[in-house]
Amino acid sequence: MTIIKNLDTYCVLACLESFLTDEGKPKSWKEIRDIFCLKNLCDRNGTVYNIDSFLVGCQLIGIDTEEINFHYPIREEFQDGSLFILTTDVTNHCYRFYSQDEPTKIIVMDPDWKKTEDIREFEYIDEDILRQFKPRFIRLRLQRAT
Repeated sequence: MTIIKNLDTYCVLACLESFLTDEGKPKSWKEIRDIFCLKNLCDRNGTVYNIDSFLVGCQLIGIDTEEINFHYPIREEFQDGSLFILTTDVTNHCYRFYSQDEPTKIIVMDPDWKKTEDIREFEYIDEDILRQFKPRFIRLRLQRAT
């Protein structure tokens, strides 16, 4: 999984850049921002306004979305990088699920993890903390060409 750092307030767009890169359809967060801005789904810094804006924006860049019920442990089928975890508490943040090697922790691509350091690594999140985020799980899939 490609780790993209969020150097400002564009964590959702960084996760989308990571996903598209891994799917062989690379698009930078700035390119995604420009598309989202045309429909007023984010600001010029790349902050996506809400989950509905995220869902509409995904359609604009050729990604289908499917809401998945929260479950823990997270099923192995989602280790393909398609699961986005969007927090709905006060933090409003986005992660890409990577794997779950331990019963009480998940591994994610977090664009904010050590963002001021010259290092790219995954973050571990404890189950209790994940639940506090009141997350919504959204599975992404590239749209099929017709």
